[in-house]
Amino acid sequence: MKRNISKLQERMKEIQKQMREAERAFYASLGKSLESKLTDSECTLNDIRDMYEKIKKDFGR
Repeated sequence: MKRNISKLQERMKEIQKQMREAERAFYASLGKSLESKLTDSECTLNDIRDMYEKIKKDFGR
């Protein structure tokens, strides 16, 4: 029984590590996308506002 619990705990640690890595990759990708859009010479204030609102809605912030 204890062996099964420790195996499950190890698996949980692995899954948490993978989730953190995926989250970092996601935010890096989001950052690159935003940087690309913001450095676009045709980007308007409304475009920036729309991006902000979409991010706020998607992440509940």
